[in-house]
Amino acid sequence: MTLTSPAFTDGMSFPADNTCAGTNVSPELDWTAGPVGTMSYAIVLTDMTNNLIHWVIWDIPSTVRSLPAMLAADAMLASPAGARQASYNGTTSHGYTGPCPSGSLHTYQFQVHAVSAATLSSLSTTSTTMAARTAILAASLGMGTLTGTSSATKP
Repeated sequence: MTLTSPAFTDGMSFPADNTCAGTNVSPELDWTAGPVGTMSYAIVLTDMTNNLIHWVIWDIPSTVRSLPAMLAADAMLASPAGARQASYNGTTSHGYTGPCPSGSLHTYQFQVHAVSAATLSSLSTTSTTMAARTAILAASLGMGTLTGTSSATKP
């Protein structure tokens, strides 16, 4: 699988709008089809420098091959229909939380996973990002990655 974004190229810096230095909105993400047996997709964004999970979205229908920029910060999404987002590190916040390493350069990785189930029924919108990533990895048939860097600081 291949994961890309019109916002930035693999290995390059995140645009300011996709970090805490800007509007902190999710970038558009596009991917190629998963292997035979793919029932849904999931996205995980991890700060690889300190292994902090920033965003997890799952139950993306298998017919969907992209997420638009500025995805809503809702636990349950109307579009793509049925997709759910984990709570951010035990808080009640849901949705994208972009890079914000406060001046030091960190590496971040988006992963798109082809998932063997249409719904990850063991997860709910109160699931932590760690629990969601664990369930996604257990059901993953394959993945694609998109890596970027950031040293963003809140204004």
